[in-house]
Amino acid sequence: MGKIIKDFKDKWVLITGAASGIGRALALEFTAAGSKIIIADIDEVGMQRTADELKAKGGQAICIRADMTRPDEVETLARRALEDAGQVDILINNAGIASVCEAKDLSREEWDRILATNLFGPIRLTHHLLSHMISRGSGHIVNVASMAGLIGIPGMVPYTVSKFGMVGFSESLRTELDCYGIRVTAVCPGVVKTPIIQTSAIKGFSEDLRNPPSPITMSVERAARIIFRGIRRNQARVIPATIPGKLLYLIKRIAPGLAESLIRKAYSTWERTPV
Repeated sequence: MGKIIKDFKDKWVLITGAASGIGRALALEFTAAGSKIIIADIDEVGMQRTADELKAKGGQAICIRADMTRPDEVETLARRALEDAGQVDILINNAGIASVCEAKDLSREEWDRILATNLFGPIRLTHHLLSHMISRGSGHIVNVASMAGLIGIPGMVPYTVSKFGMVGFSESLRTELDCYGIRVTAVCPGVVKTPIIQTSAIKGFSEDLRNPPSPITMSVERAARIIFRGIRRNQARVIPATIPGKLLYLIKRIAPGLAESLIRKAYSTWERTPV
């Protein structure tokens, strides 16, 4: 297995989507451990806000604006990160978007945007940094997927496809890159209270879906602590989720038919609206 990083002090950590949510919370966790952060996001105001917060806590941060749907900007992000920081010890592919809409009502553009942001962007960024990590004989790639990468979620088909892809990407890379001293972790959060819940497009369903019940939601701070611990331990998969979410995943593994019935029943309760 790739060598475990026990001391994060002075390590450079590149986090995409770090202007808010899990990315921001992870930046705070790594800063507390003495790491230096490269913040990448399309939200320049939020990105600077995160950087100021890290610096106020004695940390060091570099901001690089990047749209993960644009291959040229992803390549520029990798190049600038290496030029400005000199190295990338840990890459956290966290940026992501979602939408709630039945597949029959989605445009090709919506499919392309979600897959480009959630899957192809991270693949491209990893590709651009991989030779650097291999030449150094160390590195840790963290791909933030979702429980939707383990359990098919109706009403969120493109998102689910992208997250299943991230899980497979992580699992195959972990084995392939071990001989180079590079670790890979897949993160599969359940429902976490992040801005993605409020910013996701909803079409054909009630806006009430923006307010999931408390028993199935987790705070972003708790999720980040669990993820940070999993990275430190070099876990292959980290699942920051509440008990109901973990229970559903367990049922999916041992009784997939039952899990399908439960998901179908829950989906039938989603209130529809005209498209």
